[in-house]
Amino acid sequence: MNPNRFTFKRLGHCILLQGISKQEALKRGSTLLKQHAWAKSVYYLSEIKGIERKPKVEWLLGEQQPLVTHKELNTYFIFDLRKVMFSPGNHAERQRLIMEVPSNSTVVDMFCAIGNLSLPLAVNRKDVHVIGIEISPETFHYLLVSIQKNKLQDRFKAIKGDNRLLTPKNVADVVLMGFFNWDERQLEVAINALKDQNGIIYLHHTIKGNTPPKVIPEIVQRIASRKNAKITLLKAYKVKKIGPYKLHFVNKLKVSSK
Repeated sequence: MNPNRFTFKRLGHCILLQGISKQEALKRGSTLLKQHAWAKSVYYLSEIKGIERKPKVEWLLGEQQPLVTHKELNTYFIFDLRKVMFSPGNHAERQRLIMEVPSNSTVVDMFCAIGNLSLPLAVNRKDVHVIGIEISPETFHYLLVSIQKNKLQDRFKAIKGDNRLLTPKNVADVVLMGFFNWDERQLEVAINALKDQNGIIYLHHTIKGNTPPKVIPEIVQRIASRKNAKITLLKAYKVKKIGPYKLHFVNKLKVSSK
């Protein structure tokens, strides 16, 4: 672990530490528990694995209460932080979607998790409907719990399974692809999800460096050509740094049928 990458995240009543050794986390966690009256527990994240984005998290200090109710942007996220990945660092992206998504949109969230990107959108935009697909059974459970907590059963449809197989076609104005390791098939599925192959795709990437490239990736151009669709890059922007010389960024793409 690189000590320069130390981060401290608040998730409800929990402090989540990562980017440092466990020994260092014990020291810093003890100090943080004393400094923050809201903090009841300290947990340590060492890695995130696989397509289901499984965190490896262990309890360090305080109460052993891993079930979190985290409130952000008027939205309640309920989850077990040992089993479900949630990034407070995507707060600005959640705000952006609330402001940018066109009126009366249907949004397909292909890597939904517990609604990390789309739940606040549905809460704060009463004109928006969301279809969220999530492959992890444990994460899907907490997605359903969070939908119910936010009283969104009428505007947020959750689908459990592989988005390559279960993403509905010809329904969306906007598609969210908030997972870095998407594949060609999933991008084809995203284009098919748009109404008549017309709409917006928010495509998430990582890159070495500090500036998002202002070009459409070659893989995107190739798939668009295969689908007989035109792709326009509306903008490329930074979401957050995720390590030394490594950037999480988004291509906002306009898709139109030829």
